[in-house]
Amino acid sequence: MPKANPFLPTADQERLLKALVFEGEAAVESWNAWRQSISVDDIDLASQRLLPLLFDKLRGMGIDHPDLRKYRSVARYIWFNNQRLFRVAKQILLCFAEAGIPAMPLKGLAVTLLYYRDFRLRAMNDLDILVAPAAASDAARLLTGMGWSSTSEALLKSEGYMRTRNAISFTNEQHFEIDLHWHVSQDHCKPDADDVLWRHSQPLAVGDFETRALSDTDNLFHACIHGGVPNDLPPIRWIVDSAQILRLRSIDWDRLLDQGREFDLVRRLQRTLGYLRGTLSLPIPDSVITRLMKMEPSRIELVQERVTASRLHPFLKAAVWRYAHYCRNRASREGFFRYLQEAYGERSLAGTVLSAAHRTATGLFRYNR
Repeated sequence: MPKANPFLPTADQERLLKALVFEGEAAVESWNAWRQSISVDDIDLASQRLLPLLFDKLRGMGIDHPDLRKYRSVARYIWFNNQRLFRVAKQILLCFAEAGIPAMPLKGLAVTLLYYRDFRLRAMNDLDILVAPAAASDAARLLTGMGWSSTSEALLKSEGYMRTRNAISFTNEQHFEIDLHWHVSQDHCKPDADDVLWRHSQPLAVGDFETRALSDTDNLFHACIHGGVPNDLPPIRWIVDSAQILRLRSIDWDRLLDQGREFDLVRRLQRTLGYLRGTLSLPIPDSVITRLMKMEPSRIELVQERVTASRLHPFLKAAVWRYAHYCRNRASREGFFRYLQEAYGERSLAGTVLSAAHRTATGLFRYNR
């Protein structure tokens, strides 16, 4: 049965989050409530990713408990895996720099280096790297030359395909995965969508290599828009990432709210920032919440949110998302079938119709098995 609110953590996850975010006795009480509600052997995967941070916090408070041995073993595994990903990321960023391709690590690597500063504390499952749209095809060729592969690389030669996606995935023989982004948000893929993010980027040291990363304001914005959607594996890390950013850095709230409007993600910001402030008491000014709640989401965003939270067939939800994406990113006078033709990489209207029919049949079969 679907969750009553698929956008929010479960009750057990919320207890864990409060243990991580609250201080003193409130944190200990939340931790005790969490561990009493769920066995250490039955912790969901999304929560397991937060155990190293919990171990670090409890140990710092002088708490000793048998469950901490489990937390510590997870921390050791995450440290080892993150070290491997770090070396891969540095190699790729160096390669891009030598080729004259500006690139920024996103999410896990950037957030870990900027706000955690310890590879034990924040799990990374893959690498996310942002390049400018004009450089995406060159970046993909470089990755291919380094032994990475993707089924979608050839489609990066199509401007239409680039405008209907924000990233593609690459893998290598060691089973590492890289998401090569040319846009930060999958919802907002206009050619100049990320210009403001590049302008406000900040320096980032990846070992002895200097690169760039999103600003603190944009990292918070990205955490909220990426984490505030339903997922098979609930991305509750966005909440802890947001807490780290809010406690360590200053936020340009005016610009963050402006971006919510520009990216047409007002409702998502209302939900995520409202949760951070209302449930976890994180330091978001009341005036910001007041202004945010007075902002009017667009009709297309409201429809998309209602459909996502509904019990409609998953394939139909995906179809509504695609139409919403078309509404947000279509070129002047572009029809929906032309948009689908570019999204599917087809050369003709007939090919687009056949591709749409095939995707529909495949989607319905897959979700109904």
